Amino acid sequence: MAAREPERGVNLDFVVVTTPNVSHFEICKAFLERGIPVVCDKPLAASAAQAEELARIAAEGDLVCCVTCTFAGNPFVRLMKALFSEGISGKPYYIDFSFLHGRRLAQVMKDAGSMWRFLPEISGPAGSIGDLGAHVAYLARFLTGRDIERILARLVFKPGGVALDSSATVMFEMSGGLEGSMRIAQLACGHDTDLEVEVWGDAGSLSWKFSAPNELKADYLDGRAEIFRDPGLARPEVRRFDHIPAPNADKATACFVNLYDEYMEALAARHDGRATDAVFPTFEDGVKEARFIEACVKSHRQGNIWVNV
Repeated sequence: MAAREPERGVNLDFVVVTTPNVSHFEICKAFLERGIPVVCDKPLAASAAQAEELARIAAEGDLVCCVTCTFAGNPFVRLMKALFSEGISGKPYYIDFSFLHGRRLAQVMKDAGSMWRFLPEISGPAGSIGDLGAHVAYLARFLTGRDIERILARLVFKPGGVALDSSATVMFEMSGGLEGSMRIAQLACGHDTDLEVEVWGDAGSLSWKFSAPNELKADYLDGRAEIFRDPGLARPEVRRFDHIPAPNADKATACFVNLYDEYMEALAARHDGRATDAVFPTFEDGVKEARFIEACVKSHRQGNIWVNV
């Protein structure tokens, strides 16, 4: 496709890569080297070195590329980022994540070989930490504007029959002294895309969860609580992400719509030679995710020690 579509005179605006992890590198590279922008599922590649090469080719070709970290498209995540930046909860000292899946448990217990996310030859060196942890690592950086600098990870390969981690606990340190943790699981029976995040500061806290995606809560030291249910009214800068009425769209689909809106706005701006404030996960973000995943695997293999990202 990468070779033949241009030969047919077809002008591809961009391509979307949604294949299993280990094939991302070869497919993305084939299009990038022909000057075609790419939107790729996360993780961007099965290794940090591969992700770095893809980001380099994209940069050298001046190509606008995206990694689909779904939850950054939620308007309340955008609102949470704005409130964090404004210091509504004071000086932040901790950010906590929980991301639990469980619907695959019956399939894995019946036939683990049918579940590619737990096969190294298809998924790469990481299971849940690559699938769910990549989302969380991006959100941590997106919400706070800080990089993850060090991590300590413990990976779990249970309930049995899986070759890659089914769950994990990660402690991490970010730039500026912000600390955090994440608890993730692919096989937690009773859970389905249960993502929650809390930011604790010395004047209050912010909390949001994907099971109630259209609500954000702020708690303050004096006992007050503020609940936001309309991010467009609360902050004009996030209004453009709140254009899909909640009852009319699946919550994950709404996230993707916003991500693709931002991405295509960036493509159009590049084509027109104008500036834009579009924000979406880039290949540079994909590189940082890949480094995070590798650091988690390294930490676990070396006895659950602190390692640099």
